Amino acid sequence: MLVPNHKILVDDDDPVHGASVREVLAAHGDDTHFTEQSQEGLERLRQGNYQVLILDLNMPGTSGMNILEELAATKAKVKTIVLSGESTLDSVTPILRLGAYDFLQKPFETQLLLTSVTHALDHYPLEEGNRSMAAAAEASSRVARVSRQLATRYYLHVG
Repeated sequence: MLVPNHKILVDDDDPVHGASVREVLAAHGDDTHFTEQSQEGLERLRQGNYQVLILDLNMPGTSGMNILEELAATKAKVKTIVLSGESTLDSVTPILRLGAYDFLQKPFETQLLLTSVTHALDHYPLEEGNRSMAAAAEASSRVARVSRQLATRYYLHVG
């Protein structure tokens, strides 16, 4: 079962399918939003603090692949689960290389969707912690570099 109160965005141009995904996730207590237009989905991702994005691959206008590319380029923190009718290895591999967390085939099985979302939500805080530790390590490294530079200047000046 999902831990309640996570922000999830469903971006699917099929209103019936998108609404059914939203309803499944909302029934587990998550703050789930739905949009039918990829550009609106991108705007919501920029403005909101979503942990998971459920993304349809084949959408008019900006495709799911374009959204994945933009998320990768901006190093977005959202975990993306792609739902698509595509099922060949040739279509799935580029999706995962662009940083998608998981790929599920349409029509989705409820339990597979819930399991995928649960796993994505489990990884989200771990990655946040890793980012925090990496930032702290980088800051510590900068302090050590500056300290060495100051010590070298001091010894050159004194010596």
